[in-house]
Amino acid sequence: MAGELTALSPATVTAGSEPEGIVVSPDGKHVYAACKGANAVYQFSRNAETGNLTALGTASITTGASSGPIGLAISADGKHVYAALATAAKIAQFSRNAETGALTALSTATVGAGTSAHGIIVTPDGKHVYCANYGASTVQRYSRNESTGELTSLGTTEAGTNPHDLACSPDGKSVYVCNGNEAGTVRQYERNAETGALTALSPATVEAGKFTECCVVSTDGKYVYATNEVSATVSQYERNTSTGALTALSPATVGSGAGPEGVAVSPDNANIYTANHGANSVSQYERPSTGKLAALSPATVAASTGTARLAVSPDGHSLYANNRGTNTISQFSRAAGTSPSNTLAMIV
Repeated sequence: MAGELTALSPATVTAGSEPEGIVVSPDGKHVYAACKGANAVYQFSRNAETGNLTALGTASITTGASSGPIGLAISADGKHVYAALATAAKIAQFSRNAETGALTALSTATVGAGTSAHGIIVTPDGKHVYCANYGASTVQRYSRNESTGELTSLGTTEAGTNPHDLACSPDGKSVYVCNGNEAGTVRQYERNAETGALTALSPATVEAGKFTECCVVSTDGKYVYATNEVSATVSQYERNTSTGALTALSPATVGSGAGPEGVAVSPDNANIYTANHGANSVSQYERPSTGKLAALSPATVAASTGTARLAVSPDGHSLYANNRGTNTISQFSRAAGTSPSNTLAMIV
């Protein structure tokens, strides 16, 4: 069935301690994993034919002692990688060698962020970076030098309680923030593409499930999906492409495996996947034109202990899931459907 996942051989590759955020480079040649316990980003080459990962000669690059990297993002041009450092309350910034995949710290290795920096994104136009500060209940805004990759803080915007993750629409007009508190909401903003300013829509939030973790926007920009860790559901919304406002679909949620965290959309827009840390699995869904998710058969595939975040390769042939309990990355092939678009899969 199109979109169905099958474990590669080997089923996992070794990463550093407590892998969290994961990204695939836009050219599909490399994969990077933020490893909180190792205070490092681990780097891999990717075989474009098989999808198998191989650690680079220099397997990792440090983010600094006691830094605790969680979120990870890569620019659409593939030139720079950014890691949100939860313990250090900073952003580590790296340049990327497109041939070798090796990361190098920029001359200014880090810039300040808020308390317990978690999710991080680079806007599709490459002009801005946003970071969810879980402990400060804010979103930190940065301008990005598209040549050097250096970030400059633009200040903060109020978020809901305990913002965990965030996503930007493909058109760059909207930013959505998942508030990981018991009430569970998604906060919605209009983005000024010139200044990077975020303005809350009315209403400022839409209801989700308990402890909303991560969110993603479909590649056509018409729908948004958010994982609810305690509710073990995925909230699904229709997005007004003019205003960015979200409206819950009917049904408002679909079930997932226990403890869903990361969520990803395939580049062809045909499938949604969630990483279920409580079930050690990945849920897989068909995503029809109505935006309403339907579980594939089987509904889940086994990963490893503590599956946290995931990423789909830009060619749509592979999916990778970080397992914080075993310090590994599960690697899967994905059954082909329609030809993928040129839009990079959204990653958390």
